[in-house]
Formats: sequence, structure tokens, C-alpha cells
Amino acid sequence: FFELINKMLQERDPVLLDGSMGYLHYLFGGLRSLPKAPQREYFRGIPKAALGIFKEHYTLGRVVHWSGLTSVSGSIAVARKFAGLGGILVRVTAFTARAIRDWSAFAYEDELLLFPNFEAMVCKELHFVDTANQWELHLVEKKTHESKFVF
Repeated sequence: FFELINKMLQERDPVLLDGSMGYLHYLFGGLRSLPKAPQREYFRGIPKAALGIFKEHYTLGRVVHWSGLTSVSGSIAVARKFAGLGGILVRVTAFTARAIRDWSAFAYEDELLLFPNFEAMVCKELHFVDTANQWELHLVEKKTHESKFVF
């Protein structure tokens, strides 16, 4: 079900979005009512099949936009397992994550959710870490409602 919701959010089909507006209203309202997790680094494991997309689009300084609900973990070990050998460990510094561990069937995953339309800047490009036999990438969540400081 989670995959279907994300596909619908990514495609932005007005008919599908309109038909699920009531469900999405309650889902996002429930998530917004959860306290924000502390600002810190979280982790997401991506299988190596997506490596080409990451090499092409996740370049230094680029802002990336994730349209769907995105799951991250507080545990680097869990994310590394999801990535697998040759996969990608994404390090995400986020300040809007919501912890759902207490409601998860897999509490050991220390799962948190990022809302749809999450935006982050690539602050360290994709690089291979020999000791882990995985690629790594560092993102920092973009603050959308903060004015810039001019010095």
C-alpha cells in the first residue's frame, strides 16, 4: 500500500490525488501530530540497481526533491542492510523527520518518515567506501521557509 501511495504522489495525477484526498488528509494530519525527531543524521539504504540514477542526478550542490513519503532509519546498520553490497547508503541530515518506531511491526529498524516533497541539497557527492563495499552520499534538508542571511 505504501508503494501505491508513493507512486500516486510521484505521478501527481490530479484524478488519483482528488480521489484519495480524504485518506491523505488524515494520514498527513496524523503524521504532523507526531513530535518532530531531533535534527540529526539519518540513513537510507538504496539497492545498487539505482546507482545510475544517483550518479547522474545527485551531484554536488544540487537540490533533490522526493515526492513520496520517504522512510529513513536512525540505524546505519539497518540502512546498510537495505542497501546491500554495492548499494548506496544515503546520509540525510533532517529536521522534519517523524519517528514511527512505536507503531512499526519492525521496531528494530528505528524507522522515521519524511513528508512528501522533501527537499535536500547534496553536500557530499556519491563516493565509494571500500570498508563497507557500498557507495555513500550526504544530503542536508533544505529549509524552505527561512530567509537567507546576507553578509
